[in-house]
Amino acid sequence: MLQKIFPLTFPFYLLLFFSTTALPQSDPPKYEIGVHATSVQPAQAPSRTIGGGLRVTYNFNSMLALEGEANLFNHAGIGGYMRGQGLGGLKAGARFSKFGVFGKIRPGIVRNKFGEYTKAPCFGINPPPNSTLPRCRYEILTRHDFALDMGGVLEFYPTRRWVIRFDASDLVSRRRLPDFTVDTTSLPISVTIAPAPDVVVVRHHLQINAGVGIRF
Repeated sequence: MLQKIFPLTFPFYLLLFFSTTALPQSDPPKYEIGVHATSVQPAQAPSRTIGGGLRVTYNFNSMLALEGEANLFNHAGIGGYMRGQGLGGLKAGARFSKFGVFGKIRPGIVRNKFGEYTKAPCFGINPPPNSTLPRCRYEILTRHDFALDMGGVLEFYPTRRWVIRFDASDLVSRRRLPDFTVDTTSLPISVTIAPAPDVVVVRHHLQINAGVGIRF
């Protein structure tokens, strides 16, 4: 995924390096509020999820800004788990009279839903008559996991107040997935499920945003 994202963001960083100190620019309005549509494509699967969100930005000057973003996704989610996202961090780059190019890095969280056996250890199939273990119950739970958004931003300024913005980034998420051990006996077949240590996985997603904002 990083190999896919880097060609998108490299021109932005190159332009930032050579241009920001050489071109005089007037500072934009300090505050900015925007709305956008968003699409997230995981590198490990062909499915994607779409949604929308709100962004709030504070411009320190024409080159550096602090911003936060919150998104909600459609019910299907990515692999049935990603439901929401909150990110906050820095945006830095070169701003010209009609457009700007920036790099961004924003840590945050993603809101995931997943299934777990909440009564483990438990019997899944054919508990013996004298067993004291409960029957297994599989429930959908919610967990908030760490995420890091890194990428580039392209902005257009039709007027001093209005912004048209496009983002392309690598969304890196770190998930803790519950794991279980399954013990099967025969004649008759009985299945016992017991908890095991969580599995930690890191996933990369291509996230694209497109939206508008107003500055004041």
